[in-house]
Amino acid sequence: MTDTEGERAFRAGEGGWMAGRRKALIVANDVYEHEGLGRLRAPAADAQALAGVLGDPGIGGFDVQVVSNESAHVIQGRIEDLFADSRPEDVLLLHFSCHGLKSDSGELFFAASNTLPNRLGSTAVSADFVQRCLRMSRSRSIVLLLDCCYGGAFGRGVTVRAAGDANVLDSFSGGRLGGGRGRAVITASSATEYAFEGDRLADDHSTPSVFTAALVDGLATGDADLDQDGWVSLNELYDYVFDRVRERNPHQTPSRDVEMQGELYLARRSRPVTVPAPLPAELRELIDHPLATVRVGAIQELVGLLQGRNAGLALAARMTLERLADDDSRSVAAAATAALSAADAAPRRQQMPQPQPEPEPEAEPEPTGKDRSVRSWPRRLVYLSVAGAILAAGAVAALLLDGNRSPGQDGAADGEFTEASPWRLSIRGTNTVENGCTFTLANVDSGDQKAFSQVFETRTYQIADTGTFRVSANDPSCLATHSGGVGQIALPFAQKAGTGDTEAFTVPAGHKAVVKVVDFNSYGRCDFELRDATDGRNLDFGTAQPADGPLRLDPHGSSKVYLAEFDGCDVQVASG
Repeated sequence: MTDTEGERAFRAGEGGWMAGRRKALIVANDVYEHEGLGRLRAPAADAQALAGVLGDPGIGGFDVQVVSNESAHVIQGRIEDLFADSRPEDVLLLHFSCHGLKSDSGELFFAASNTLPNRLGSTAVSADFVQRCLRMSRSRSIVLLLDCCYGGAFGRGVTVRAAGDANVLDSFSGGRLGGGRGRAVITASSATEYAFEGDRLADDHSTPSVFTAALVDGLATGDADLDQDGWVSLNELYDYVFDRVRERNPHQTPSRDVEMQGELYLARRSRPVTVPAPLPAELRELIDHPLATVRVGAIQELVGLLQGRNAGLALAARMTLERLADDDSRSVAAAATAALSAADAAPRRQQMPQPQPEPEPEAEPEPTGKDRSVRSWPRRLVYLSVAGAILAAGAVAALLLDGNRSPGQDGAADGEFTEASPWRLSIRGTNTVENGCTFTLANVDSGDQKAFSQVFETRTYQIADTGTFRVSANDPSCLATHSGGVGQIALPFAQKAGTGDTEAFTVPAGHKAVVKVVDFNSYGRCDFELRDATDGRNLDFGTAQPADGPLRLDPHGSSKVYLAEFDGCDVQVASG
């Protein structure tokens, strides 16, 4: 499946493009030239089954490439291709289904068709090579799935992959991968266990391994959507696979090491949600309130849930609106009926949720981020109960059908503007918009989009792409402006967390950018990326922790650089 066919079909399938590409590479080897490496039964079936579900535009929406029974240098080339040209918003997935081997010194290797057990360095794919590719990738959302194991024995009626203990997660720990930059590793078994290929030996080569079978089943059936919100997150998928594998074989324990902020969604649910999620208690109270005007006011919130991304809440909202359509009050029944009719006329958008950072620790009791939408229900619903008296059925329909509005911005009268060189986007959110402002930057020429969600303050971003652009927001009070050039700030300077990218600065020849954290703000670690201001290339990155000294990032000769957006820490930037 090509990038256009797979990626675009998934993005546009439900009425909206999403930012970032979704690319997967499946490496499967079951035939080996060396007679000491036994033929594996599962990898061919693993690759076929997993590629099918990940590449399905209605489920995974990945552009999937499969490398089967190739030599080590071919596999390495395809792995490097996967990560080399990635962008921060891309979601990348790499799956290994093969023999796992370790050298005499304990290094981890993945066997290729030409692997020689006594020449692993030149004939197998080393974990160190994979680590380097991951570290240099600009993507903030990388998933590594390892259906190999590293303990050796042959149980009766069971084929076990590889021999010799090796601690897999240690080979791909967060610190070795750059730490906290959006990396997740899930393995079929722990360091001292085996990855079983079914419960008996057989000549048939059509059955996937226990681990990959659970992955495929969870995605294909939608059962991995444990909270029934319509989306399968990485954590949900792991929990589902863990339980299924343990049910099949109590001696095999999948493991994970996740260094990722927020939730990463790997797939959409393949089947309709059948169990409604519970509505917030305060909303239920207003729905059942004896005053009809209060019940009418609650319909606004039900409309929002009906059009939201949480399928469980959307189902609950629809069922409640259907009940209110038979309400004794004609005003309540009319408003509920209008809401249902408008919802049916405006199909619900089902765009894959983007990875979102965890809310920052709150110094004040006033909630921010996702907490705001929950803890401010009573105040907001009291307002709605008053406003409900003036709601008309037509107003509810208009609420459903109204599209995004463009914020105030420089440029052409129609909201489009053209940039022929790198430029900056400044967005300003507000606390008056529930869940913050959401801005969408669209490249009119290419069709690519990038979303900035839950914005309550002012942020500025460096944009290396050129062409004609349009910026839209979810509320007229959310403002965006653009300015040409990458800016220029003199060293040293200070910048607070959550304010976007820094302006461009120049590091003297032979020096490095020195990043000193002046306040960790209760965070245990903070990650930083140094990028080229002319094209956005990732030049260097590192992780700062309280026990460490200042971080030194190498510009590798670039004349103008900047620090990409970082969370948690306030910093001072200098050269040295």
